[in-house]
Amino acid sequence: MIDFYKQEQKTAIEAKHMAQIIAHGPILFQVAKVLRDKGILEVIEEAKSAGIELQEICEKVKLSEYGVRVLLEAGLGLHLVKYTDDEKFAITKTGYFILHDPLTKVNMNFVHDVCYKGIFHLDEAIETGKPAGLRELGNWNTVYEGLSQLPSNIQKSWFEYDHFFLILLFQKL
Repeated sequence: MIDFYKQEQKTAIEAKHMAQIIAHGPILFQVAKVLRDKGILEVIEEAKSAGIELQEICEKVKLSEYGVRVLLEAGLGLHLVKYTDDEKFAITKTGYFILHDPLTKVNMNFVHDVCYKGIFHLDEAIETGKPAGLRELGNWNTVYEGLSQLPSNIQKSWFEYDHFFLILLFQKL
């Protein structure tokens, strides 16, 4: 396996593309999460392969055309949705997994609720060797000291993440 990482596997164009994905990563993450959480992906999926027009999506999710269009245009770039020949939106396999894959759901919720604000302090944490981002959740030395004091949505995301991986571990035993 180490030999795989000794060789450059990407072309320069592929590497530059990946660099752009990384550069825009937080924005892309938020777009995918909002498309999921506002029900936009679900409405599109319900239309099946026939697709659904922008105006109908807006009516069903009760959001402005401008907002939904901005999200869907970004969703096209993320390959969460596709544009059909008759100018409708349809879900892609990636969009399906954002909606339905348990691992993806758990990871997205955990990253958003538990990690997102704290990761801004990563450079400080690396320099000091201390969990600098933890202050975004509370004033503790470790997150375990404050788990019972976290807001319910953060607790839920924490425990779903923790339990998901414990279940996987026990399934392998």
